[in-house]
Amino acid sequence: MLIVRAMNAMGYDALALGPMDVAPLPLMQARFQEADFAILSANVGTEGVLPNVQPHLIVEMDGHTVAIVGATNERIGQQGFQESGLSLSVESAVVAVRRAVQEVREQADVIIVLSNLNRETNETLAREIPGIAAIIGSSGGRRGDEIAGPDGLVVLRAAGTRGEYLGLLRLRFDDDRHVIDFESRQLALTPDYADDPAIARMIRELTAGP
Repeated sequence: MLIVRAMNAMGYDALALGPMDVAPLPLMQARFQEADFAILSANVGTEGVLPNVQPHLIVEMDGHTVAIVGATNERIGQQGFQESGLSLSVESAVVAVRRAVQEVREQADVIIVLSNLNRETNETLAREIPGIAAIIGSSGGRRGDEIAGPDGLVVLRAAGTRGEYLGLLRLRFDDDRHVIDFESRQLALTPDYADDPAIARMIRELTAGP
């Protein structure tokens, strides 16, 4: 429960369902129910088994309507679910993300994919699916690229894992909502940055022995 409570405290909008989130069913249900943020996966059919899981989320940011679409690595998802005794359908991420993007295109100014996919599949999404502005994921370490998509530039960015870096990304658009430029950087969260007192206290309370 520690990670969920910390993410609640930090005000996360969403998490893309991935292999690190798979656990025995009662634990997953309790953890997901506790989340104040959306858990996203366009290609995993939770079929009412897991609470708070949805294909996409629409939020308002700086006067823009932003759709965030989640994608789960289908191979890791199937393996992890089977090991946890879960029988959930896992669809092709490319097929599912394409469908989800089509569903939100008329509702959003900007579409972001929050991805647990491998880098090759992220690049396929960028090249083949119109409407995506950026793909944010963990694959590829802290590497980032810009790829020519069907109707404009698509930015691929990863800020690493385990909370070691904070990724910052600023996108610039033309009047047709196409990305024309971007600025990004990764901030290493070294010991030079003091721990947040409330989060540190939460960690101590939840990890204290009996």
